[in-house]
Amino acid sequence: MKCFSVIGLVFFMSCMFSFSQNYTTELFMTKNLDASRFHGVDQKGNLYYERKGNLIKLFDGEELEFRDLRLGNIHYVDYLNPLRILVFYKEANTVVFLDNRMNELDRINFNLSRNNSNFDFVTMANDNSIWTFNIDVNELQVYDHRRKSILARSIPLYDEVVLQKSNFNFCYLATENSFIKFNIYGSIIEQLQLKVSQFDIYKNTVLFKNTEGQFFFKNKANEIFPVDLPEILKEAFFLNDEKIYIYNGKELFIYTLKKQ
Repeated sequence: MKCFSVIGLVFFMSCMFSFSQNYTTELFMTKNLDASRFHGVDQKGNLYYERKGNLIKLFDGEELEFRDLRLGNIHYVDYLNPLRILVFYKEANTVVFLDNRMNELDRINFNLSRNNSNFDFVTMANDNSIWTFNIDVNELQVYDHRRKSILARSIPLYDEVVLQKSNFNFCYLATENSFIKFNIYGSIIEQLQLKVSQFDIYKNTVLFKNTEGQFFFKNKANEIFPVDLPEILKEAFFLNDEKIYIYNGKELFIYTLKKQ
């Protein structure tokens, strides 16, 4: 673990000292949105948000809804595969899978599983697998929910995990002290000594905010650049291609990223 920390620190410092450019943002459009919480936008441009306990997908001007108040509050929505949307209810330790019309396909109640494990985060890996952070053993695990078996696991992580996001091949964790990238085998392939309060990923790019409120963009070439964002409420933001989506409680702001 210490070896990865040193490598990550050297990598990050080299990136920081190589700044010759940065990214600016330009307002693309704003949209009025009646929502209690905004969950983001998928690759096809569909919006996901909550209203009165309902999870809503805005699809071609139509609002499609899913609701199950017995499960409590929605902790995370993963739309990596818009045909199989993952909704994680942390209080109920349950995952619900929805189709593209927000109809339930399947659900996993981890309280009834063989291992009866508890999870802080659950995100998509592929159609049959999910990334889970098991707080009973402090491990990131790749779980095959069809076979109900663990395919891979990381070494134990004892820093508090702040946020988890993933794609088909990689999973990213922001802990209280570092930002870590894992491969599908549960191995750490990159670790930055950076305190991240919020981040989002799009394919192999990352937009993150450190605990001092500064924004950075990590491109496909693993170069890190500062990003200028306007002073508006941005507790949560979402990256989709070269656009940043920010919801302030009333309006959705969409910015384009531009390299200077």
